[in-house]
Amino acid sequence: MRYIGKVWFKKTMQMTKIAEILGLEDIVLHKTEDITGTMKWRWGNILVLLHLSWGDIYKVDKIKIFVHHIEDTETDEFFKLVMERFKGIAEEVLMASDEISND
Repeated sequence: MRYIGKVWFKKTMQMTKIAEILGLEDIVLHKTEDITGTMKWRWGNILVLLHLSWGDIYKVDKIKIFVHHIEDTETDEFFKLVMERFKGIAEEVLMASDEISND
């Protein structure tokens, strides 16, 4: 899985609502309070993991986004799509650097 970035929300919301806004399908809620789902991207579907970074499943403040089956050259474009879908509800959206940080 490739780490894409993190998102802080203006107000807390449910993890399932975040997945809905992002357009995830075939959503699976895990005991870790993370969500995986598929998303249409270019020629097919990609797997997306929304990792609960701060808050709880019903009051999410911050998430980290990971994707599988996306080319290195498409990361910037995918991140722009995420920013567009979270426009108005995100306080800050930070694209990942090359390495995963622990914050």
